[in-house]
Amino acid sequence: MSQHEILSCLFIAAHHFQPRARSFLDLGCGTGLPVAAALSLGYQAAGVDSSPDMVRQARKNLQALGFDPGCIARANILKPSFDRLKMAGKFWTDFDLFYCYQDLDTLLRILGKIGPRLSRKSLVLCPAWEGDHSTTPAIRAILRQHGIPLAVKHHVLGTVIFERP
Repeated sequence: MSQHEILSCLFIAAHHFQPRARSFLDLGCGTGLPVAAALSLGYQAAGVDSSPDMVRQARKNLQALGFDPGCIARANILKPSFDRLKMAGKFWTDFDLFYCYQDLDTLLRILGKIGPRLSRKSLVLCPAWEGDHSTTPAIRAILRQHGIPLAVKHHVLGTVIFERP
């Protein structure tokens, strides 16, 4: 399966759990492929990354696919200034669906920041962690240990779908 096919399957799964979700934010968008997948499925989508090189690459990739590269912004998710940044005409808290593919430490810091401020309609898609952390009970324990108010909704294609309970 290609990355685009996997992302499309993830969006279908997320739509099953939250059919009203129409906006997507990629936290750490890298090359922008998840944003492109969301745009191709009709989502209002945006992406942020702290690396200027990744932002340039994402904008180039979106433009090559016929999408507006203006929906990609450079920002550090963990800085206070991120709260005031508008992407695709929205603040980050206005999005319905989030994608965050990061290493475990970075992911926990990001989830710790965004988790308490998500609305109950929001879903967060993250990679399933490797080794001892890959089971649903282990993920729940990690979330509780770090005080992150998210619940595991489902595992699909190596990805965990979280929701705000």
